[in-house]
Amino acid sequence: VEGSVVGDLTDRMELSKYPVAGGLSLHEAMHARYSTSDLSDVRKRMSSSAFSLFELLEELRVEGRGVLSFPLDAGYLRASTRTLLMEDGPENWSNRGTAVLLVGREHVGVLEKADILPLESYLLRQDGWTVRILNQMREVISEFVMLEDSGAGLDRQIELAEELDTILPRDPQTLEEALIELVGDILASAERG
Repeated sequence: VEGSVVGDLTDRMELSKYPVAGGLSLHEAMHARYSTSDLSDVRKRMSSSAFSLFELLEELRVEGRGVLSFPLDAGYLRASTRTLLMEDGPENWSNRGTAVLLVGREHVGVLEKADILPLESYLLRQDGWTVRILNQMREVISEFVMLEDSGAGLDRQIELAEELDTILPRDPQTLEEALIELVGDILASAERG
């Protein structure tokens, strides 16, 4: 995008010129519309590892709401996946985090099953990961994304993040180069559409 002018973001032709910007705009708009919980209060109610998963699950929840609200714009969310995941840099990726974010994006309709098959194969070769664990993760994601983030819904979201924290195997001490390459390929493919 040149300068600070993107154009009319309500015009689909304009969005198609800048699909990543369109996806980022939709992602942030969905946070503004659907993220109502005070994360500092949520953080106090759970362990740091469970809270990290809560934050990742919330990313999926808002993108899922975006797909439901604007199904024709799912491609823009797909295009922005790389930018969103690269924010923290590959050196901060982990098996747990990439599994939740990428498998979850497939679950809510941003990515496709073919996109995440290489990641699932990789995970199943890692210590502690099984098909059962991947299915349990999907069940948690499925329930979490349907809840509102207030009242009893928020309480259940916190329980689900804590449950997921106990389900998922702990990450190895060092990041494997294979994970960085694999996720990089998935993200590049998503950005290309």
